[in-house]
This record gives sequence, structure tokens and C-alpha cells, in this order.
Amino acid sequence: MKKHFKLSDYAITYSTRAKGDEIASALSVFAKSLSDEDLLVIDFNDVEAISYSFLDQFISRISEFNLLKRKEISISGWSQDVFPVIDKSLQHRHCEYSPSRNELRLVCQSN
Repeated sequence: MKKHFKLSDYAITYSTRAKGDEIASALSVFAKSLSDEDLLVIDFNDVEAISYSFLDQFISRISEFNLLKRKEISISGWSQDVFPVIDKSLQHRHCEYSPSRNELRLVCQSN
């Protein structure tokens, strides 16, 4: 079953590495409540702006928590304005992604 972690529940714009740490910690708590069969979806719906610094830190922290190794994770709901930042950050963090019905399934390597 898909379980959505909605970034818009916390803010609609994201711009700092400190916020990346904060939201990654919230995601970690959320992920611990999921069953093994659940698909974790990081939902960007209603997020208006996101900085590379935020997203790079967010992805880095997720990798440290090993969430990407234990859970199947995808992202969805990005806008055309937000996607270039997502793409650049995922490439920097050596994440591979594949599109699947308006979602990107993530596979990342820890740095």
C-alpha cells in the first residue's frame, strides 16, 4: 500500500540544509510506522519552491538512515519548476530513478 509523506504538511517552500535535516528526521519517524509491504511516497504536491541545498541535504540524510535500502521509495507530485532541482540533487547523490505513473522510484547509494 502506498503511504504518502506530504512535504506540504510542513511547508510549501524549502531552502536550507537545516530544513533538510528537520524534514529528513520527520520522514524517518514516519517511515518507522510503515509495514514492510508499504511503498513510501515522498509527495511534492503543493510545494512551490525547493532549493538544491535543501534537497541535497534531505537526500543525504535519507541515505544515512538507510531508508532507501530498507524501503521501496518513490517521489511524486513535483511541479515543472521543482523537477530540475530534484533531478540535479538525485544525480549528485548517485541516485537512479525510473518513472512510473507520475512517480519516480528511487535507488540511491550512500556516500
